[in-house]
Amino acid sequence: MASPQTLDSTPSSNSDPAGGSSFAEFAKRTALIAAVVLGAWLLGAAVQGFLVLFLAILFAVFIRSISGWLARHSPLSGRWAVVATLLGLSALLAGIILLVAPRTGTQFVELGKTLPESFSQLRSHAMEYEWSRYAMNAAEDVEDYLPDPRVMFRQAAGVFSSTFGAASVLLVVLFFGVCLAIEPRTYLRGLLHLVPLHRRPRVGQVVDEIGSALALWLLSVLMSMSIVGIFTGVGLWLLGIPLFFVLGLLAFLLCFIPNIGPILAAAPAVIIAFSISPEKALHVVILYLGVQTLESYFITPFIQRKTVSLPPALTGVAQLVLALFTGLLGVIVAAPLMAVAMVVVRRFYVEDALGDHTVEEDSATSEEATSADS
Repeated sequence: MASPQTLDSTPSSNSDPAGGSSFAEFAKRTALIAAVVLGAWLLGAAVQGFLVLFLAILFAVFIRSISGWLARHSPLSGRWAVVATLLGLSALLAGIILLVAPRTGTQFVELGKTLPESFSQLRSHAMEYEWSRYAMNAAEDVEDYLPDPRVMFRQAAGVFSSTFGAASVLLVVLFFGVCLAIEPRTYLRGLLHLVPLHRRPRVGQVVDEIGSALALWLLSVLMSMSIVGIFTGVGLWLLGIPLFFVLGLLAFLLCFIPNIGPILAAAPAVIIAFSISPEKALHVVILYLGVQTLESYFITPFIQRKTVSLPPALTGVAQLVLALFTGLLGVIVAAPLMAVAMVVVRRFYVEDALGDHTVEEDSATSEEATSADS
């Protein structure tokens, strides 16, 4: 028969390993969860940092496009042409700020005051109809199951509200953009050193093509933005809509974002017009639809015939995916990223990996058919 000490010591000796094993398992799971969370955070920060760097590349391409034209039509060298371009753009921006900023700032303040009042009038007017009351009550019921819009906006803002901040993003884009614009070949040589020797000529060729594609995309977008902004502002002025200048400026800026930008630009104008009369709101809707139809089916195809064409569906998918993972910044850069992706996929995968060199012929045939139809 075992002694009491033996009976007492047996459970304690068996419980220590079990307790140690449980603690070790808990520590492993905790460390795994922490590693996954940290990895996800680092991946998100890396993606957002890459998008900010891509904006800097876009700015550098914009500077190089202007300075390249200036170098070809003046005795200035490439570097001095970049300096002259930066000085010219700075002077232009300063002039715009001095001439337009006071009026624009005042109108933005008025817009911030007018929109809530106009929306309240729109809501009161809508409550006069049974179908609109039913729709608004249903919307309120849905809102109970949705997150706070302010929280959603902060999340959608992504990089602008969390990782860097808008001012920091602007400074990073300007700094790296100027550095890339002044010495692009230095950074290109550094990039090519990471590529095997036998692939360097091909990679260099594709990088040059990417730069040309981005320059052409910027040209087409800036032309479309200018036309949309002018037509919208003039149209709102003719319709007698207040704050037409700042609304036209919003249409100009938001035209940079395909698919989503025009809707965001039209919303405040329609709400303000509805506070005047439903007929005015209808006229504004017709104006925005007309401008977007003109831009989408006539202006943009004509411009992109000699620049770069992006499939709207692919651009929309890219915006949706990037919005889910990176927020507002991903939506802004989705279109130029698609332009880069199309070049990379066509050259490295379709041509090099698959050996299909008929893409250019199909593209040329499609352009000829489009020209014949028009």
